[in-house]
Amino acid sequence: MTDRPGQPAHAVFRLALPNSLTLDERQLKLLSLLLAGSTDVSAAHRLGVSRRTVTNMLRSLMNQLGVNNRFQLGVALGTYSRCETGMRKRR
Repeated sequence: MTDRPGQPAHAVFRLALPNSLTLDERQLKLLSLLLAGSTDVSAAHRLGVSRRTVTNMLRSLMNQLGVNNRFQLGVALGTYSRCETGMRKRR
């Protein structure tokens, strides 16, 4: 799902993380929200934390994966994700 009205999510992604990377429930929820298209602010609101906490959580993930920015984080996490449902055709 997205935070944008009228724009449903087209696919559901799941992370298949390496054994060396362990994430807690809050980190997994954050990643799920961001993959679904949430902004940092809306994800923070849904998690009941500040935007700064979201930034810190992402920085922690970047450090664990050895990447330097959000783009690299997305690419690194993308290598561990798999699509659970196919893309829906647009009409």
